[in-house]
Amino acid sequence: MALALDGGAGTITGLSVGGLPDGVVDADTLASGTGGKVVQIVRTDYKTAASTTTAFTARLTTVPTTSNAGAEFFSATITPASTDNELLFHVNITGMGNGDGKQLYCALFKDSDSNSISSSAAWIDSTDPQNMHLTHSMTVPSTSSQEYKVYCGCGNGNFYINQRHTEAFHGGVASSGITIIEYTPPS
Repeated sequence: MALALDGGAGTITGLSVGGLPDGVVDADTLASGTGGKVVQIVRTDYKTAASTTTAFTARLTTVPTTSNAGAEFFSATITPASTDNELLFHVNITGMGNGDGKQLYCALFKDSDSNSISSSAAWIDSTDPQNMHLTHSMTVPSTSSQEYKVYCGCGNGNFYINQRHTEAFHGGVASSGITIIEYTPPS
């Protein structure tokens, strides 16, 4: 019988079941253990229009620290389920600078540690805020509560987050934030 599609009735005719001899497809030939599973997701949305004059002075080969990475703007806290799991971080910043502050920076810090665990930079060639992203992954360090803080700044001049100089960007709906995903690693 020929294959026929009846769109009005939503049916397909002419298909036969099988096609492979019994025993050809078994548990050993099916994919298993190929992907991890999400354990939890934590998200902080930061919609406040804010600024800082604290410069982000860590450059090139210098590890950003809490004393040279601009100012802290927001954070997220997670209590991981297992040290066998991984954490994946996504940070998005809607920001801009002024003066020669066209180079924007952000850094991610854990708890009260003074050294950054990750950082990112973006060159802004616009008079409007732009997006900067930071992605980081790591093995869960402990199952205790952990706070991850986002610092931002410009090399020189003011840094503005979710705003264009003195006005809220897009009428106050511009958003920055951090998402932390705890997952079991693929096997």
